Amino acid sequence: MMVGRTIGTLSLIALLGAGCEQLRGELRPALPPMVQLAHQQDYERQVCQRRIAETKAQPALPGTPAFDAKRAEILGRAIGEPALFVAPPQPSPDGQLPAELVSARQQVAKHSPRRRVGSLLSRFRGRPGALRRLLLREGYVYSERPYEAYGLVNDVTLPKLFNEQQIWLQRGETIHRLERHRARFGRGFEYRYSDGSSQGHTAKLLFADRVVTDRSVLDQPLHRDVRSFRDRVGFDRLQVSGLTDRALLAKLRFGDRWVTGLVSATGARLELECVDAPLAVRREIDDFRSADAPRRRALAALRQAVEAMVLEALPFDRPRGVKDHLSDGQLRSQWNAAYRQGRGSFTYDDKGYVVFDQQGRPMPPQMCVEMILDAYERASGTWYQVRGEPRKRLKGGLDFRDLGVVNRAGVMGIETYAKSKPELFEASRFPSSERIRFKERERFFAYLVDHADRFRPGDIIAIQGPKPDGYVHQHAILIEDVDPLTGFPYALVDQMKRPRRRSFERIMAEAPLRSLLYHLRPKPRLLLRLDPQRPNGSGTTMVSTVEGR
Repeated sequence: MMVGRTIGTLSLIALLGAGCEQLRGELRPALPPMVQLAHQQDYERQVCQRRIAETKAQPALPGTPAFDAKRAEILGRAIGEPALFVAPPQPSPDGQLPAELVSARQQVAKHSPRRRVGSLLSRFRGRPGALRRLLLREGYVYSERPYEAYGLVNDVTLPKLFNEQQIWLQRGETIHRLERHRARFGRGFEYRYSDGSSQGHTAKLLFADRVVTDRSVLDQPLHRDVRSFRDRVGFDRLQVSGLTDRALLAKLRFGDRWVTGLVSATGARLELECVDAPLAVRREIDDFRSADAPRRRALAALRQAVEAMVLEALPFDRPRGVKDHLSDGQLRSQWNAAYRQGRGSFTYDDKGYVVFDQQGRPMPPQMCVEMILDAYERASGTWYQVRGEPRKRLKGGLDFRDLGVVNRAGVMGIETYAKSKPELFEASRFPSSERIRFKERERFFAYLVDHADRFRPGDIIAIQGPKPDGYVHQHAILIEDVDPLTGFPYALVDQMKRPRRRSFERIMAEAPLRSLLYHLRPKPRLLLRLDPQRPNGSGTTMVSTVEGR
């Protein structure tokens, strides 16, 4: 899709009777006089301005000012979609609830936001219909209170809210059909995706999800999927100035350039209709999008690699039964040796470990930094072959061993390495004045919003501080994504027990005296090795051995 897509250009050409071509959504130079005049007057922009004026005249939707005021705190606690809501989802009216539920809601309203969700879950355990009427708002996992939002995502599961054989989940612009199955682990049941790339996997609730029993309810959503819209169009920040049922008015940032755009809405899906900017600016934006496409493809590949590791639940590199961190990092070399030698398991300290999972997928143990390096390599095509194939490591566009990484496990060691490779990384430490401890949550989140342009998808951050065991710990985190509206780094991935997508609250609450330590950004020379369309990027080569650390 071209940003400068002409609305009505073809009909204009027909009216003028000109036989001419289009280039990048605009008319070529050296055209017949009538068409040159149309070109000079920029009818496309005039049409766009008229449509923007018509949209402004439509009834406006209220948006969610209360949610927007706490947006960063909510996204920093409750992992989910960074959706734009055109109006706040409403709780079930008292008049539609039995007296028992009305009374319960009135009682928990007196509790702190931390306790409300837990109180209702305890009181109505085993009564999914009552719980979803009290906890969900028009089917949405939604709250304007950060701690309540956290409780909804952290404590509420689909089986606590539903027992139907089939339910529907809307996440962003995508609608998933979920089916009830016996739980793989433990007693009870779970809901699994019945189609799509996640088919067969257990579904979990995220913030801004909408879950219902009637598919038709999802045809009139209160949210808009700004993340998928951004990924299609190629901007990095969005500022909304007007909302209607079928459109929104916004400023979009492409690189350093802000432009005003008209965006249409079909349900939760957004499309860029036109840009109110001079022709030269529209062409500049098209050039930027074309040049930036490899970076966007690389980040999409990185997200896919993360998704694979999350679903595979690769193990953390700590021997079983060990409670402290002093033995961390001992298993990867043992796993490498077992993989290379054709074995299906290995032993460490009299405990057995598998080389592959039940589906035959490699299960290399990872430290936190190692998970991030693995994600980058895997996104480029570098990874271990599955069981039944030769014990070889496919080599794609990136292998950190070729770039001189020796210690893949050390948080401080990777910082030292990155500083020694300025051609590959931008490396910086947060100054002491900006190292806000997480226990000061409001200040911590406000800092991230105020410095949002410092963070981008694909960046690595490290946190440091004392944990309850008395030791000062370092931990590395991959920023998978940032909020298109605020730039807040809401989507984090880390390895602790297994690779997980988590919020700052989930990662840092166990040791709230920790703060941000350093920041690494891969430079294009490194990041673009992940682009599946890079030169020679469609294939992989075989590496005959798998080295340990």
